[in-house]
Amino acid sequence: MRKLVFLGAAAALVGVPAFGQEAGSAIESFLKAADKADTAAMEAAMDPDRGVSAKKLFRKIEGCYLEDIRSGPSSQWVAVWLCAEGEDKSRSVLLDVSETQSGAVVEIAAERKNDYAAPARQGSLFGKAGS
Repeated sequence: MRKLVFLGAAAALVGVPAFGQEAGSAIESFLKAADKADTAAMEAAMDPDRGVSAKKLFRKIEGCYLEDIRSGPSSQWVAVWLCAEGEDKSRSVLLDVSETQSGAVVEIAAERKNDYAAPARQGSLFGKAGS
């Protein structure tokens, strides 16, 4: 419930990962690589000139897992990483993901410390969505 409150306040989220018109896009490549924690493929899909650098992004999400992907404003995607911060604490990192001709543009939109433990990852987000 706390996650939903945080996400609802951070962005108007509607939907689950289903890449209709973006199929084969840099956004899809980035998010599917992120789902597998494949940092080399994530970096390859990123626009090297816009957004957060891959190095800074990977420092922020080190030891974290991709917990949720939702469509956001302006045909962007909002991706949420959850990070364990001890036995009873966690941290959420909210990213806006959009696209240019050069690749996925990733921006760190918000970061929040939570007073609850991060649950164990339950598998691929794309597997849950049937993708």
